[in-house]
Amino acid sequence: MASKEKAQELFRREEMLKKLKGEEPVSQWAVQLQRSSRKGRFAELKKKGI
Repeated sequence: MASKEKAQELFRREEMLKKLKGEEPVSQWAVQLQRSSRKGRFAELKKKGI
C-alpha cells in the first residue's frame, strides 16, 4: 500500500515539474520585461534628486 502511495506522489511530482518547465519561458519573458522597464530608472530618479 505504501509503495502505491509513493508511486502516486512521484507521478504527481513529475507532472508538476513538467508543468513548471512549460511555464519557464513565460517566467523568463516576465523577468526580462521587468528588467527592461527598470533600466535607466535609477539615473532618472537621481536626476530628480530622489
